[in-house]
Amino acid sequence: MRVTKRRSAGLATAMAAVALLAAGCGSSSSSSTSGGSATNAAAPAGVKSASVRLFTIVPLSGPTGSYPEVAAAANAAAKAVNAAGGIHGRPVSLTICDNQGSPNQQEACAREAVAAHALAAAGTFTGVAGNYVSVLQAAGIPNVGVNPNNPPEVTGPPNFPVQSNQTDVVGFGQLCVKLGDHKVAGAYVDFPSAKFLLLNNIAIGLKSGGLTLAKSLPVPATQTDYSSVAAALMAGGTNCIAGVLTSTGSPLLVNALHEAGYKGAIVLDSGAVTSKALQDLGSAADGLYLVGPVLPVTETTDPGVQQFTKELANNGDSEPIITGAAAGAWASIHLIANLMNAAPAADVNSATLMKDLGASGSQSLGPLAPFNLSQRVTWFPPGTDLYAQDVAVTQVHNGVQKVQFGGKFVDAAQMPALSG
Repeated sequence: MRVTKRRSAGLATAMAAVALLAAGCGSSSSSSTSGGSATNAAAPAGVKSASVRLFTIVPLSGPTGSYPEVAAAANAAAKAVNAAGGIHGRPVSLTICDNQGSPNQQEACAREAVAAHALAAAGTFTGVAGNYVSVLQAAGIPNVGVNPNNPPEVTGPPNFPVQSNQTDVVGFGQLCVKLGDHKVAGAYVDFPSAKFLLLNNIAIGLKSGGLTLAKSLPVPATQTDYSSVAAALMAGGTNCIAGVLTSTGSPLLVNALHEAGYKGAIVLDSGAVTSKALQDLGSAADGLYLVGPVLPVTETTDPGVQQFTKELANNGDSEPIITGAAAGAWASIHLIANLMNAAPAADVNSATLMKDLGASGSQSLGPLAPFNLSQRVTWFPPGTDLYAQDVAVTQVHNGVQKVQFGGKFVDAAQMPALSG
């Protein structure tokens, strides 16, 4: 059967070359690719297959939305790895498993990875709670580059997140402090994970300024009229508004605040506001701040952005989208290949990868902020194992994002002074 999902024209082209697996996971859909020039060399001792199996678990349909840019980035990275010789001459065979925004299908995808003797899950993006982590853990399969939205995804092995929305939201609070704004309000899409992100993490960023979140407002995922949301957030003289919202809700909030005459700062996640949304918003987006773990696609002189966009273009995507989740999936596949190519060919297995990930040290891959899987970020509470503390802060002018702080990544909880 053919997998049909909502995607942009560029992403549709990138995904069109994907060959479909005969087996699916439950009622979810899987697709697989292993393009490139690596050969099907005989498997070394202790390796299950002549190819190296990786799984990217991501919603491409269902209630949590569709994220085809994650699948496109993962496919592009696998193709690039294979073009460079694969892993010890063996091609990477990548399966994209659509979890349909369902905990049950998410677990089914994990069980398919176990049945396929996958080396790792790479760039997992769930959006919903579930039991899939324990399935991977029981099989000893690393969950590399997971986009952590739920507690089981941040509690040590098998999880190795290379970026995190939690770090981004810490940056929301810290940016409000650096802007000199002292009455902060926030809105979040009415999901438990979004509420947790806003209430627990913005406080870390606000702490250095002695600030607290003055008010927080849940917004139903289906809400399309944000005028009442804007009015409630602005009431009482709010001068910094943060949002943990969907890619649909974020532009609606910006436009509603603009129409209501709001003049303060607006801070959103860079992954929730696309380039097209900025174009559609026009002057309403001027001054908007975006925080995230990646440099924007407009930073065309950055070598990491250049590599990412070139690999996406080589996979047929002429309009690449850089989000934290997409860059995280892309970086995860490159990291796995780098570590396994550095290990003896006979040691290409999940146990070796798990060990090498924990000792991999500081990494800087593509447009993604640096991370260190050997060192957890200390300003998160104990039991929260996250390894990326830097973010990029951009401000929008005439529809274009300009990176602040000298064009560099900065510590989300300890930003320098903001000039200009």
